[in-house]
Amino acid sequence: NRVRVALEPGWHNTLVHETVHVIASWLAGGERGRGLDKMSLFNEGLAHWAEPAYRQDAELRRQGHLAVATMFRRHLLNQDELLDDRSLQRNVDWRLQYPLGAGLIEALVKRYGEDAPRRVLVTLAQPDFPSALEGYELYRSAFQRAGLPLPQTWDELFAAGAAFRSRLGDESKTESDAIWI
Repeated sequence: NRVRVALEPGWHNTLVHETVHVIASWLAGGERGRGLDKMSLFNEGLAHWAEPAYRQDAELRRQGHLAVATMFRRHLLNQDELLDDRSLQRNVDWRLQYPLGAGLIEALVKRYGEDAPRRVLVTLAQPDFPSALEGYELYRSAFQRAGLPLPQTWDELFAAGAAFRSRLGDESKTESDAIWI
């Protein structure tokens, strides 16, 4: 795999993002990996979460949280659709996989620690991990085998969305309503 990075403002974010993809693929078993290519919310979320701009820029994180809160408010977050790549691309703006995925990774790390994403990736590389799984069953199996129950991660993600939404209050309804999804 070859990564091309244009030397322009923010190039280091692209470098980190794409490097995370390479390392994640390697940890998940590379060519023989089972599932990472069908887990775009996790994969893109992990890469976005690792970007220096995302980790250091409170406004960028706030915008991502606002997108997630808007999805909650409009009741557009359905875990089955969100974890299925085809549904995610068909029913939601594909660019939202970055903040939504970063939110999932934040919830995973908050609940289980900094090592949790690596544990999921290594689980995907196990020779006995089922290769035919997709969507919710793929995520559930990967998280469960890694010792990280998915329902608790969802609880953490939904609680974070609800907390952010309540912090926004009524005055933010116009701001979150202005986001086109």
